[in-house]
Amino acid sequence: MIKYCRYCCILLLLGAFSVTTAAQVTTNVHAEGTFAVGDSFSSTTAGFTDTFVSASRNTQKDAITGQPVTTTSAFYSVCVFNFATDIEDCQVGFGQIANDELTGDVKNGLGTPPNALKLEFNSATEPGFTVSAFEINFSTGNFSFIPASPGIVAVSWAKNGLFSSRGDFTVQNRYGTAVMTKQSGKFNNFSSGFSGTVLGTLVGGTIFSEIGSVSNFNLTVVFGPH
Repeated sequence: MIKYCRYCCILLLLGAFSVTTAAQVTTNVHAEGTFAVGDSFSSTTAGFTDTFVSASRNTQKDAITGQPVTTTSAFYSVCVFNFATDIEDCQVGFGQIANDELTGDVKNGLGTPPNALKLEFNSATEPGFTVSAFEINFSTGNFSFIPASPGIVAVSWAKNGLFSSRGDFTVQNRYGTAVMTKQSGKFNNFSSGFSGTVLGTLVGGTIFSEIGSVSNFNLTVVFGPH
């Protein structure tokens, strides 16, 4: 169930919200859309590289007009660990991108799960896209931010038929007495191939990736005593 919750968060990156105020503040989000996630791990005698990418096409109702609003979001991380220095450097980026930078079966989340998706954008020039980088020294335990090196993300997913899953989900969480969240919806997940480059790093090695859709998704967040 944690896995499906993660996909829902991907779908809702920087989405539109409708808010109703009362004794408590309640935020309701209704959405549906298409997503893809890919994770690759490769190693050499010098170290290893872990590359993760997610993308989603999300449609929600505008809080004021009630009209559907479609947005596209992406996230990536490229982490390189050096065996000799015991140091890992990571480049990270996240935020909304232009809708035409995610192509393929992007509309299939509205009823039919996607067969293939392609993501291509430049995080160095994407307006409003956030990039950062950090370094972890596992010998000393030190954590520090380092200069970010944004660049081109060009990856593809294609359903490969190795496995699939579908069903309904409901997840509810409470954080003390201040915040309560509840998520529900329907999902379709399919195994997929994953290829391309992220900031010049070739996707390869051991790969786990999925492509799918979430429909009838509802998220309720209640702020205040409950």
